[in-house]
Amino acid sequence: MFTATEQGVRRMLVIFSVFLIGIMLPFSQGCVSKKAYNTMIDERDDCQTEKELLRMHADSVESANELLHNKLVIQKTGTAVIHALYEKLVSNLKSEIMAGQITIEEMKSGLVLNLPEEILFPSGSNELTESGRKMLMKMGAEFREVPYRVLVAGFTDNVSIGAELASRYPSNWDLAGARASSVVRMLEESGVAKEQMRAISAGENMPIASNETLEGRAKNRRVEIRIRPVIVEE
Repeated sequence: MFTATEQGVRRMLVIFSVFLIGIMLPFSQGCVSKKAYNTMIDERDDCQTEKELLRMHADSVESANELLHNKLVIQKTGTAVIHALYEKLVSNLKSEIMAGQITIEEMKSGLVLNLPEEILFPSGSNELTESGRKMLMKMGAEFREVPYRVLVAGFTDNVSIGAELASRYPSNWDLAGARASSVVRMLEESGVAKEQMRAISAGENMPIASNETLEGRAKNRRVEIRIRPVIVEE
């Protein structure tokens, strides 16, 4: 049995304990609620960030799909235009093709026209023959109808420039470049925009036949005109 004094002390301790619990409980509950609240806020922010990232990814995918679609449309359109140009050239240059004076090849990258030297130039010269001028005028009439890049490349065989021509054409690079330039000027005269065209020299590089024979060297002396389906803006 507890004495009256001990019972009084116990009673006071109980009352004091209850008092402390009453004081501390709200604070304890407040700390838990704040922690839970902060956790909820963090999760919400994470969800919003993830949502924004997903939206940005979706926009990126949509943009990529749109670019791909536009590219395919342009490619399809370019292919159709190139094919139509090919048909016109084959029709307008039928006699030259039949005579073996020119070949026209339709490729995925565009058109390639191969013109042998003897059709365009006298030997060792960059001055166009009359037949060469007429042929280029026919081509130019069709080229000017499409806004595509026109690359004109000059090629030679591997025979060095003779002494009598060295003052004008120090090397095959110079002769091939001069011939490409002559073709470009003629096409410009026929109405092809100069912004569309590029003249380049390949010299004796990139032969299409052996330089060991007369026939092979004749094939290598040529001018190639490449029409690429790349729109050139003025």
